[in-house]
Amino acid sequence: PVLAAAAAAWNTGFDVAPGTTPDPASVVSAGPWSVAEVTADSLRLTRRDSYQGAHFPGLEGLTVRFFADRAAQLAALEAGEVDVANVGDLDVAERKTLTDAGYQVQVGPTTQTLHLRFADATASDLRQAMTLATDRSSLVQDVLGAMRPDAQPLQSFLSSTAAGQLYSDLIAGNGAPGTGADVDGARNALGDRAAVLRLSYDTTDEVSAQVFSRLVSMGARAGIAVRAATPGDTVDATLSWVGEDESLYRSARDRLAEGIDGPNTDELFDDLTVHTDPVDVLAEAKEIDRSLFSVYAGIPLLERTGAVVAAEGVGGVAYTSVPDGVPPAFWTWSPPQS
Repeated sequence: PVLAAAAAAWNTGFDVAPGTTPDPASVVSAGPWSVAEVTADSLRLTRRDSYQGAHFPGLEGLTVRFFADRAAQLAALEAGEVDVANVGDLDVAERKTLTDAGYQVQVGPTTQTLHLRFADATASDLRQAMTLATDRSSLVQDVLGAMRPDAQPLQSFLSSTAAGQLYSDLIAGNGAPGTGADVDGARNALGDRAAVLRLSYDTTDEVSAQVFSRLVSMGARAGIAVRAATPGDTVDATLSWVGEDESLYRSARDRLAEGIDGPNTDELFDDLTVHTDPVDVLAEAKEIDRSLFSVYAGIPLLERTGAVVAAEGVGGVAYTSVPDGVPPAFWTWSPPQS
């Protein structure tokens, strides 16, 4: 009973009734900040000068703003109300508006990746043909090149360039195919017959829509009619965004949840979950990639682009690959010099 009461107090003691805000005096802090004020859309922090940790802030205070949507966030930036923001996937016009207003804009890949995954029932020759017909290099440049000229096609089902060295180690010998198209190979895989690929994707997502239109063109060169799946269709493949975690275990779990797997993918994943040595984890992850690539289970395509914005004169703000995350290393931030 005592433990249950303690658990109930812990689980409910920090609840805030709908329509109200927490009392700053009730917020306990052991870190570099204390809570000075809470409103429905902002959190004002003040520096705890008694903080003894390694990340002592250079700022005396910090106000965190919360926006209902991205449009409101961008409007606040353009109005000069915000000094630092993670604004997500900017287009060229939005970046120009911000840079013209004096903002510093850092652009890079995020941990959100787009994959084409084939359904269990999709014929193996169609999977192979569509994989060979897809020119991932030109697709990535067409879709991402204006904002990220150095963007490259994904070479793993389990990770992305946002993971840094881990990704580089993973794609060394993981069985990833070339990034260009082999139209003749695609036609040979189908025996020169025509085929249809019914593809499901989020039509409201701009990047997915751009990728779909290019897959239509690439498939046509190999005799594959790529069509948007309609209600009632048997879906042959899906374009889906997948998040990524620093843990290869969690990334693998999320990315293997749907679509066809290789002959031993599940067994490899089970092995991955029990390894604690990073060398063994990496080796199993490579084998999972090989297993998926060997049966043409899908096509890793690209990462969503992210952008971190800082006002003119604000220093120390680093890029983060985490979508919607707070830019890291707040202790290095400095305000504009007056």
